[in-house]
Amino acid sequence: MAEEVVLTVAAELILQKLVSSASEEISLAWGLKGEIKSLNKKLTMVQALLRDYSESARVKGEALTIWLRNLEDVAYHADDVLDEFAFEILRRKVEIRNQFKKKVLCFFSLSNPVVFRFKMAHKVKSINSTLLDVENEAIRLGLREIKKDLSPQVVIDIESSRETHFHVDDSEVVGRKDDVSEIVNTLISSSINQEDVLSVLPIVGMG
Repeated sequence: MAEEVVLTVAAELILQKLVSSASEEISLAWGLKGEIKSLNKKLTMVQALLRDYSESARVKGEALTIWLRNLEDVAYHADDVLDEFAFEILRRKVEIRNQFKKKVLCFFSLSNPVVFRFKMAHKVKSINSTLLDVENEAIRLGLREIKKDLSPQVVIDIESSRETHFHVDDSEVVGRKDDVSEIVNTLISSSINQEDVLSVLPIVGMG
């Protein structure tokens, strides 16, 4: 039971962050509106299921513990993907600020918008598929079907939490501090030297 409580709290905290992070900003920047909307909806549904369990605690046992672990795993995966989106937005902001400097990027570089969009679309689809499995398994375990039993306290107003402006809080970009510093230093150094040299900055995805 203690493990279930820990897993529930951990998953709840992650889901709260994810619902607010899966914003309109990402869907507009990479044309993934459908997938991001689906991700947001599924995250909200799973969050409601988790709150239902926390409030009633009717379902117990090993099966529930496994479900909570699976939920935590997919939540962390989604968190990593959204952090990757946030970092890419930040990286592009730095690039735009230094656009007076000539840059030629290899088409097949991960920095290329087309390649990045294709890679991230695949990741988001995979997360959506896993979240659907989590939803179905929760209902099979006996958690309420939230479409019928959602209370006003459980419903999350996604629209009010979405950011409609092109802004990323740099403090929320996780695990990229060294990469950000390297990019900024490289671009500033290149701008000062005014060398028309090809600059290739490798950006490796977190997934």
